[in-house]
Amino acid sequence: MGVWVAENLGFDLVFWLSGAASLVAAALSFMLPGKAHGRFTLAGLRDLRRIAVPVGLFLLAAAAFGATTTFLPISGPSTGEASLALLVASVMLIAGRLASGIIDDRIQPGKLLFVSVLLTAAGLALTSEALRESPAAVLIVGAGLVGLGFGAGQNDSFVLTVHRLGRSQSGTASTVWNMAYDGGLGVGALILGWFIGTTGYADAFLITSIGIVVVALLTQWLAPVSSAQRSP
Repeated sequence: MGVWVAENLGFDLVFWLSGAASLVAAALSFMLPGKAHGRFTLAGLRDLRRIAVPVGLFLLAAAAFGATTTFLPISGPSTGEASLALLVASVMLIAGRLASGIIDDRIQPGKLLFVSVLLTAAGLALTSEALRESPAAVLIVGAGLVGLGFGAGQNDSFVLTVHRLGRSQSGTASTVWNMAYDGGLGVGALILGWFIGTTGYADAFLITSIGIVVVALLTQWLAPVSSAQRSP
């Protein structure tokens, strides 16, 4: 919605609404339970090795989403198409979270993580195709796949990260995972931005998609995802 509001009502309103929403969220945080505490200890090298695969794969999914949401609005589609694509991506993100949560309750945690990364890569590839004069529907589907993969990867990677570090390091697991979340969004935008400067938008989305697939395959080959290696 931000893209549409900025185009039709001005950027000032977007910034004011975003600032107000942030203040409301900050106020609501005081209503959170005060006795809920995680257990935080500095992660050692063994801990980092144990969670490197789920965190690394999730970082790839976050990078795809960060790249898409940062550059899609300025890559060529009309304001309406870009707004709808980002809306679909957000809706599918929520759907991915819900679906992966239901599925993870029935299968071993980690089974969806690799698939979720491939979904985001497929979404980037379709976005690249959409920017080459393809129908707007291709853009919508591509953005939706990126959101779906990112949402599914959130649940699966978080559960697996906490599982591997164990209850004694639940706070550590949450901290590292959130660093991957925010860092992945920024890294994805940075990498795609660099490619855009050298190849243009369509090729940059495609190159980023291929890079994510290659890294994910290497990761899966070297250290397959499973819920093993659990810490007490």
